[in-house]
Amino acid sequence: MVSDIHIPQHACSPSGWVRETIEAAEHTIHAGDIGSRDSLDQMRALTEDSLVAVRGDKDSDDIPFRTHD
Repeated sequence: MVSDIHIPQHACSPSGWVRETIEAAEHTIHAGDIGSRDSLDQMRALTEDSLVAVRGDKDSDDIPFRTHD
């Protein structure tokens, strides 16, 4: 599980430890404040789309989080 990566506000892309953790995991949960649509796309690509992410209080409404029933 990761959270609060705030890209691009705090970094340009996921840092080394974030990338390594995600690439080693079978499934990734991002617990909010991903930062941008581009950041969400990068996370989905790193996880090969096995990502569950929730909107954080600093995430804008234009970030396309998926909803599940």
